[in-house]
Amino acid sequence: MQVIRNLTWRLIAITFIGLLCFSLLPFFIDDGVGFTALPADTFYGACAAIVIGFLVPFRFLKIPETLNHEVGHALAASLMGLSVRLIRVEKDMSGVTSFSGKYSRFRSLIVSVAGPLGTASFFVFTAALISDSKAILWILFTLGTTLLIAVTTVRSLWGWVSAILVIAALWQSLLISIQIGSGIIGNVSVGIWTASTWNLAILISAYCCGISINYSIQCRRPRSESQDEAKVARALGLHPTLGGYLVLMLNLALVFTAMTIILGWENPWTPLPFA
Repeated sequence: MQVIRNLTWRLIAITFIGLLCFSLLPFFIDDGVGFTALPADTFYGACAAIVIGFLVPFRFLKIPETLNHEVGHALAASLMGLSVRLIRVEKDMSGVTSFSGKYSRFRSLIVSVAGPLGTASFFVFTAALISDSKAILWILFTLGTTLLIAVTTVRSLWGWVSAILVIAALWQSLLISIQIGSGIIGNVSVGIWTASTWNLAILISAYCCGISINYSIQCRRPRSESQDEAKVARALGLHPTLGGYLVLMLNLALVFTAMTIILGWENPWTPLPFA
């Protein structure tokens, strides 16, 4: 079973990195034209979702963010050659990822920072794929990944509950997309469905980012050596507080990058007039 689990996580990690890099090409090519700006309502909705997630992190809705956090750890561990053994998400929003293998300072840095940055990284991934007109790829990847992770690695009731809810929503979206591709739904409905799907993916990712930023602010001064921020600082030879602020700044930078993609900027350092 562990061999299957290792192969699964390496496949997920490689696919995630590949899709992300391919979608981010407009940010890096010399004559990039940027992304297709999403509707203004999507941007406003994302801003509102971040604020709501930051100020009012509803208890039950924090569980998917915890799962995202743990998946970030697991993806990084797999890329670093470690073996992911299990992921647990509890009702109190705590989570743990267990892996084995030869550890080093560099591996500790990458695996530790990947958890707190997992949600913001997925926000960038979501914005990039949708703005690059690859919403169906986003649905297929998220659906397949969630299913594989739930079957092979998740070992807690609330982790499975989160996975089932995500799978059900994505499966329904996939069925509707197939209908649209077959021309079953009229043009007006297609437009409404497309906008709502974009908004749904962006809103959920943005809301989770609000929760993640709130958590990073709380952990900017780590209270325990077992916290990810403290591990990052230790791997870099820094004071724990510097590690906490570094993770917070990286989180904010990733969220800013995702928002510039939604706005259709050519790259994060070349702003366009807001329409």
